[in-house]
Formats: sequence, C-alpha cells, structure tokens
Amino acid sequence: MFTFSRLFTRFFTGVLLLTLPVGLSNCGSSSNSVEPASLAGNYQITADKVSPAIDFFGARIDDFVVFYKQLAQTNCYTEITYSFGQNGGISATSPSSCTIKDANSTITIPPKLTGTWKLDGDKLTLTDEDKVVNVYALKRSLTGFTMTIQGEEEDANKKKVLYTLTTTFKRVP
Repeated sequence: MFTFSRLFTRFFTGVLLLTLPVGLSNCGSSSNSVEPASLAGNYQITADKVSPAIDFFGARIDDFVVFYKQLAQTNCYTEITYSFGQNGGISATSPSSCTIKDANSTITIPPKLTGTWKLDGDKLTLTDEDKVVNVYALKRSLTGFTMTIQGEEEDANKKKVLYTLTTTFKRVP
C-alpha cells in the first residue's frame, strides 16, 4: 500500500526501492509486451520529483535529487546503483560517497536495500524487504526508464493531497 510518508522516509534512508520507480514501452515495436528480462540491468537515478511539492519542516521540496545533495553535501543519491536482476531480485550498491561519518556514528545510504520486481506490460511492481508493495507506471527510453506513482496523503493542515512521484533512471555498466 502506498503511503507517501513511508515512501519519503524510505527514500531518505535510501530504501526507495525503489522508490524505485518505472513505466515501460517497447521501443521500435508495435507490441506493448516487454519481457521482464529486458528491464534487468544496473541503473542510477537522474531525476526524482514530487508534485505538488511537499512540506518538510517548513521547506517546500519538489526535487529529491537537489534536496539530498543539499542535505548530505554529496552526490550520493544519484551515485547509488540499483541492480534489477534477471531473476526478479533488486538490490542497491552504495559508493563511498554514501558513507556519512560524524563523531558518534557512521551511516551508509541506503543501509539495506533488497526486494523484488515484476513487470506486467507498462506496470512495474516493486516489493521491498518488508513486503511493502508499490505499483508504478513505467515508461522506457533508449537510456533507461521513468516510473511514476500517485498516492494521497494528508498535508500539515489535514487536507488530503494527491501526490505524484516520478523517478528517472539511467542504465549504467
């Protein structure tokens, strides 16, 4: 079940499976069916936007790439490699820039990221290690894919707001 707060928290701790997000079309073919293995590979996030912007302790956030860069003072968020396996497994590999140390602790983003993916036409289903399931609309390009999900949440004024989260991934070696 989609809950934006849970999804935002997972992104913040790096367990965005997947926020990991995805909508798929078959390039150059009249068929819309895509074999699941065609999504298998390694990807990095290039864009991660939410509309309308969310309120985070008084700050309006609509671009998570910019937000995390400012927050962590590193490009870590866009350097994490998400691996979509041929067997339907998904995991993340963090570069050294994703290890943040201070006097009292060491945090690696993401601390743990595993789950599964399943492609059904233009729908990508991601299930994280806690068995939380999210279904994304997937659109594929020559260099990667974009996934979109919508969910309703209450804002600070208890008003229901429909949010759209769109994440773009590029294929990497």
